[in-house]
Amino acid sequence: MGKGDKTWFWHDVWLTNFPLKDLFPNVYNTATDKQGLVTKHYKWSGQNRVWDWNWITLPQEQGTKNETEELPNLIRNYNLKDYEDSWVWKVDGEVEFTVKAVRDELHNAANSHKLRAKILDLRLETWVLYGLKALLV
Repeated sequence: MGKGDKTWFWHDVWLTNFPLKDLFPNVYNTATDKQGLVTKHYKWSGQNRVWDWNWITLPQEQGTKNETEELPNLIRNYNLKDYEDSWVWKVDGEVEFTVKAVRDELHNAANSHKLRAKILDLRLETWVLYGLKALLV
């Protein structure tokens, strides 16, 4: 992720392996902007990024108060970049997602014996199903 201009703050997986709305459900329920991008949740103050929270009501319950302390601590350590968000093809390391990268990966996988065996199994199952269908009709 770059600066968060194409990443949904609450709904996308960007900070951990889960969406923030699932990790911090109490905070999510009190947030005013549930559909905002990451860039909508911070502002710049000189050289510093300041996270901006807008609540429907101030957190009152202990569970919500705990989450309002945990979330900023988690986000504070995340290093946003100065460039736009882009897709990354994780299979090939940190290479930007492209059609060519997908095609190359599929080509490499197609050359593997395991994938070839799976394809043959699927073709055999398909032919068997067609044969059974023809017998039943």
